[in-house]
Formats: sequence, structure tokens, C-alpha cells
Amino acid sequence: MSNGLYIHIPFCASKCAYCDFLSFAGREADFERYVDALEKEMALRSSDTVYDTVYIGGGTPNVLPPFLLKRIFDALKTHFFIEKDAEITFEANPCAFTDNCMAVNLKNLGVNRVSMGLQSVNEDTLRLLGRRHTVSDFAASVRALQSAKISNISGDLMLGLPNQTENELKNAAELLADLGLKHVSAYALKVENGTPLKKMVASGKIKLPDDDKTADLYEFTVKELQKHGFERYEVSNFCKSGFHSRHNLNCWLCEEYLGLGLGAHSYMNNSRFSNVRNLENYISKLQNGILPVSKTTKIDKIKKINERIMLGLRLETGFSYRKLNEDFGINYLKQCKNAEKLAVFGLISLENGFVRILPDKFYTMNSIIADLLLE
Repeated sequence: MSNGLYIHIPFCASKCAYCDFLSFAGREADFERYVDALEKEMALRSSDTVYDTVYIGGGTPNVLPPFLLKRIFDALKTHFFIEKDAEITFEANPCAFTDNCMAVNLKNLGVNRVSMGLQSVNEDTLRLLGRRHTVSDFAASVRALQSAKISNISGDLMLGLPNQTENELKNAAELLADLGLKHVSAYALKVENGTPLKKMVASGKIKLPDDDKTADLYEFTVKELQKHGFERYEVSNFCKSGFHSRHNLNCWLCEEYLGLGLGAHSYMNNSRFSNVRNLENYISKLQNGILPVSKTTKIDKIKKINERIMLGLRLETGFSYRKLNEDFGINYLKQCKNAEKLAVFGLISLENGFVRILPDKFYTMNSIIADLLLE
């Protein structure tokens, strides 16, 4: 069994036009108060559980000054058992590493994997999205990390951007490969309510490609990444051999994880729970020695089965219905009357005890997954 630890840093230098994540810009005065509270939460959550992945996400964790980052990593070592070969991922903006100082600092703290958002190789598109970096910033940051001996680097690409072309995506795949990245996440842009992007789309200031065009861009990107040795292992994630995201894979396999920080989610002891989303409430509760949990949902047997099916089908390998039968005392193929029918229609395969969505149907997987859940 694997256990993951997630730490949320809800601060950014600025908000991107598409972002509806729980994060704030211009809140430097709250940095130290937040880390104080985070340390208290770590102390309250201290246990003898062994964690083999740690993920520092946000927000943009690199906005914190080095002394506060050190406090977070020191508290991790104090309150939790982290395996020696644990994957320790740090999310960052590509502007963070244009000199070597931050890269060296992260290496010294124990970080061995960094995830950065390239998003696009079109500079005009980056400005439209409110991204703070340029393509050259991204390349310089990758080289700085590699110089600091952090070679496990992941880059994000967005699909379905305004006026996006196949040639842009071809250039992006080449750039990521030439820079020596080990992992790529390629996912469709979502227009979320309340974001500047939503207003720009609604006003007609920008026009986004339709779903069919975005699906075509996805299929093109898959092929381009595969040409450069990035194999898809999850619908939106690609890696060189042996460099999948261990932390995210644990989540897709329904392993347990503990989330710390504002709004962080956890899955432990057959329950999913999340922290409060109001910063002052989060800090106040921890100042009073109270865990800042907002909502807890008990996962019953059928929910647990369906979560394993739903998340497992996102993976290239699919899920093992034999293991599902063994773990839950069911007969999946007998209870799911659609499975064999979907296999006949060429939407899924039922081979070697696994249910998997066929590669050319991955982008339309949601409708397929719905037919494979149990009632």
C-alpha cells in the first residue's frame, strides 16, 4: 500500500485568466501566518504512517521565501515518516528558476521532482492567459533545475487554446523532448465560471475551438508526444519509461493520501474529507488547536467500487476486474451488463482480467465510464 502527502500553498504572484483554483494574489502579508497554521496542522496530523510521495502544490509554492519553505520541509521531517526514496514534487512557475538559486535551494530541501506549466509556445497566447513567463523562461528554468541535479521535470500543455494550431503543438512536443523533460501533462482548457477567461469568451473577445476541434488537437498531441518517446499512461499524462507521477498514480489507484493546507482534500480510512476554504477560518481553527476539516464523506462499498472503476479507466492499463472481484466479493462482468456489449462494439477491451478503454476512444471516455459503473 502506498500513502501520499499533499500540501497546499494558496498563494500566487498573480492569477491566470483561466484559474479558479483556491489561490490568492497579493497576499504576501499572510505568508508567515499561513505557514504558522500549516505547521500546527502538521503537528495535529502527526502519525506513524509512512509516506512514499509528497506533493507541494498550489497556487504557486515558489512565491514563498526560502526561509518559509525551509520551515515547511523541517516540519514535514519532524511530524511525518517520509521514505528515503520518496517522490517529492514541487509545483512552480517557470519564472522561478531563471537563476540557479531557487533550484539549488529546492534540491537542498530534498525536492527530486518539479512540475511547471509551459501551457503554450505561442507568446501572444501566454500573455492572453495571464501567464507571467515566456517560452525562454521555461527553457532557462528547466536548465537551472537540471544543473541543480533535479532531472525529473514535468511540463504542462493546454489544449483548446484560442487559435491553437497543430504546428504549435508539434513545436511544443519538440521543445519538451529537446529539453529532456521526463513527463508531460496535456489537458483541455476549461472555461470556469467567475474567471476573466469566462468573461472574455462571453463578450466575444476571444473564441475557443469547439469540442471536436479540441479532440482533434488532443489526438494530434498524443501522436506527437509518442514520437518523442512519451508514452501515455493516463488520459492526460505522458512520461518517459519509469517516470510516471507516483503521487498522482497513487490517487488514480485509490490509495490513501492526506491533504494539508487550505481547502486540501484527503482520502483515509474509507472516508474523503476536505479542509475549510476560508483563509481566516483555517488559521483561526489551528490557532485554537482544532483540525480545520470542513466536510467528511464516508465511502461505502458501492462508492468504493465505482471510484476504483472510474479512476482506473483513466489509466492506459485500465482496472483489474479480477482484483475487484477478489477485494469486494463480487462478479463484475456478471453485475455490469454493459461491459461485454461495449467490448463487442469496440469501445473497451476485456483481456487478461482487465477492463480498459481502447486508445482511440480515450478522449470520449466519460460516456463510456458511465456505462461501466455498478448500481
